Amino acid sequence: MLEDEDGVLGSSHITLKLPLESPVTWHVILWILLCLAINSMAQPSSTICGVSSRYRIYLSSSPIITLADAMSALIRMVSVCIHLQTGILRACQMVVLSRSEVKFSESQDTSHAASSRTWPRWLFFIMGPLPAAIKLASFSGIWWTKSWGLMFAVSFVVVELISIPSRISKSPRMSAPELLDPGLQTEQSLDSQKSLMLDNNLDIIDRIVYTLALLVHLGLLIWAIEVLWLAAVNKMAESVLVQNILLFTRTLLVSISLTATVLAMIMGLIWLGSNSTGRSAQQERPRRIRDLLFKAGAVFFVISTFFSGGIGENKKACDDCPKPFIPPPPSWMQEGKTMAVAWYLIAAIYAGFWFVLLCICRRWPVVASALLIEQTAPEASEVERYPNALIDQSDPLDFGAWASLCFFLTNIVVCVLWYAFMYDSTGTANPPWTDIFGK
Repeated sequence: MLEDEDGVLGSSHITLKLPLESPVTWHVILWILLCLAINSMAQPSSTICGVSSRYRIYLSSSPIITLADAMSALIRMVSVCIHLQTGILRACQMVVLSRSEVKFSESQDTSHAASSRTWPRWLFFIMGPLPAAIKLASFSGIWWTKSWGLMFAVSFVVVELISIPSRISKSPRMSAPELLDPGLQTEQSLDSQKSLMLDNNLDIIDRIVYTLALLVHLGLLIWAIEVLWLAAVNKMAESVLVQNILLFTRTLLVSISLTATVLAMIMGLIWLGSNSTGRSAQQERPRRIRDLLFKAGAVFFVISTFFSGGIGENKKACDDCPKPFIPPPPSWMQEGKTMAVAWYLIAAIYAGFWFVLLCICRRWPVVASALLIEQTAPEASEVERYPNALIDQSDPLDFGAWASLCFFLTNIVVCVLWYAFMYDSTGTANPPWTDIFGK
């Protein structure tokens, strides 16, 4: 009896298995990246690499730009410490105020440079983004994804650490000209010319860092769009149904183009004949309708020409088939034609988005305010930097803010499509202990 019990106990110990590492699914990665990105976008730290703070929330959707902003703040702090021979606490105050677009009077305290207190953001960071960053760092086999996520987390921490001294400082109140540009002029500075030169050099560094970060991000974004489009084209080329749909659509577009062009020609001839005989006074409306039909015909013709140009049939190689006299074009030309279709469609989407949003915001201006793309009066710093810039106040949309919104939406769409269709979990590992942060 005892032997049987020992056998049962022994077998129970043998059957116990430790939890194994599971592959990292794309749903988990997407959740973590969105959590870290939203945390950086909600950080109220004024300008981003010298760019206006009203564009920050959308530009911060790029991990490269957020990291460049943190590097810019560090460079500014170190430069102030070295060139103005001041302490770290005072340098942090200068950096926070120089990055802020809010001008302070003599009765205001420099500790209120930021738009909100620190402790709620750190509390929310510890409760949400920090566990997500720890979970992401524990994954293996996703080096690039970990790099993007940790860029968000590191940049957030760096900017917050620089801004903390300006809020906990017990120094007496000072006016903005004592701390801000060109009021980097302090008692320790040699002269105002040195402070002004330092401020100009730091602004140039901000522009260089921002331009490089934006170019790198756009380069990666363009590459990702091309990879996604070419993969989609290869899938569609294998489908007979897709080929038939494209053929039908192209035929329909050509028919619409020809119909619009013929109607425009008929209206033009009638309008020209009526005017030449003097039976009809010159009117703008028929001419506008004729021009609109001509433009519509041209647009539909171009769309029909390029619509299926990037999706060819999946032809198999034939050894017995005769070779053509004219050699086929190189593969890079075919890929260029394929990508021309993609960029044409993307440009059409952006243009349509602009005109639709413009009409909506003219009818309901609150929509522009909710999307943070309303036209506002230029800041004093922008007027000083670009005195000859003209801004149409009658336009309800700010083009720069709209471009930032498109930048944000493109990042979201490309990120979701990439991890949904291009991500491969083979070779990745999710340690079991990270389940305490959620599966």
